[in-house]
Amino acid sequence: MPRDEMPGIERDLHAPFILPLRLAFETPQTTGSEVQTSMPPRDVRIACDEVLRLLPGRRLVARGTFDAQVCVVKLFVGADARRYFDRELKGVRALANTRVPAPLLLATGTGSSGERALVYTYLAGAQALTDHSADQATELVSVFAQLHAAGCVHSDPHLDNFARSGSVVYALDADGIHTNGKPLSASTRARNLGRLLAQFPPRFDGHVAGWRATYLLEDPSATADLTVQRLDRALKSERAQRVRRYMKKTLRECSEFTVRKTAGRRVIARREDLTDALQAFAGDPEGVLSGADVLKPGNSATVFRVVLGNKTYVVKRYNLKSPVHRLRRSLKSRVRVAWRNGHLLWFIGVRTARPLMLIENRAGFLVVDSYIVMQDHGTLNLIDAVRTEGLRDCWLAAFEDLVISLRNARVRHGDFKGTNFLVCGDALSLIDLDALGEGDIGRDLPRFLKNWEHLPLVQARFERSLNDLGFR
Repeated sequence: MPRDEMPGIERDLHAPFILPLRLAFETPQTTGSEVQTSMPPRDVRIACDEVLRLLPGRRLVARGTFDAQVCVVKLFVGADARRYFDRELKGVRALANTRVPAPLLLATGTGSSGERALVYTYLAGAQALTDHSADQATELVSVFAQLHAAGCVHSDPHLDNFARSGSVVYALDADGIHTNGKPLSASTRARNLGRLLAQFPPRFDGHVAGWRATYLLEDPSATADLTVQRLDRALKSERAQRVRRYMKKTLRECSEFTVRKTAGRRVIARREDLTDALQAFAGDPEGVLSGADVLKPGNSATVFRVVLGNKTYVVKRYNLKSPVHRLRRSLKSRVRVAWRNGHLLWFIGVRTARPLMLIENRAGFLVVDSYIVMQDHGTLNLIDAVRTEGLRDCWLAAFEDLVISLRNARVRHGDFKGTNFLVCGDALSLIDLDALGEGDIGRDLPRFLKNWEHLPLVQARFERSLNDLGFR
């Protein structure tokens, strides 16, 4: 791409490129929706060297340089560019009235075709937050307490919108910051905190009381009506909504998934995992599987291990045993159920052989054949590992985390055989997800304990552990 062209905001956009913008410097003050500045606007060419975030046809966030200063530019394009620009600018103003640290707004700008831009200081060395620690949730609870104390809520608190630089947590995206200038009610506080905490895995839900205490210490004005029970209900409700939204995404074109439909064929894949080798496999699955290792033969499904390119995958082919079976699977696609269930477990923080590609071939309404391609997590199951090494503490801890996550997310596996737990170093991976669904994980536990009747000491350790977790 020529470096002097304004790039189209498409998925294949790559740095470096130049953004020519007309910038108005100085932090904006508001008169209605217009920006007032004390310096005349001037034309600037921002040399962008990294794409940080991209919503095709809507928004670009990139790191760049102008006047020897490193910056972050957020470019809004399309018919709604002005609306999104105004909304974020309003959020910037609201955020400036809180104690929450945020990158400084350097300038606002316009492009030659109606694009709108906001230019911020760049936080060198900033680290993205993750959902791997309850302590990071505690840090963000403090941030939200500061927002709420100023009468602000954050409608889009996903973790990419925050970063740590040194010991300070910064709010990176003001688009979700809203205020009406009035004190927040307990229900509004609880819902907004619940939306934040729903970004973290269900295994951390036991920290709700501690998170509430942190919040009340940070914001003394918080009403006593913000009880543990109210916050826990809000968290469960927000997580359920978040899961529903994500499950819909797994079957449609979006930033994470790509969907390709041709005559009689539907292929869905995780965009970042879609290699040339995987695309070639989708074109001729049976040709590849004819020479692949069979891990698990079966009437309803056959599991293979294949090498595609330089990576190893596990492929599950769903077999059709009769015309009646074909009709039943055409009405309820088993491969789509497994695809969604695999992504559900990853979304709630439960390790599994993550689904990477779904292939479904149909002749009209009827399914011809279907496949799901997954990560390869090996073949060592928990029963064989325990027979060889005994029950290691790390495996017991991994089992406890897994059960807590499923219980808090109200998800039941449906077939808790020991062979459905693969050992991956110190971790456990839960597989065979065709029967997974909403329900009480406690109903799966008697089946799990039955695995260990021949190893009574191991069975007793699992029983004690489950009792300690509150299962009887």
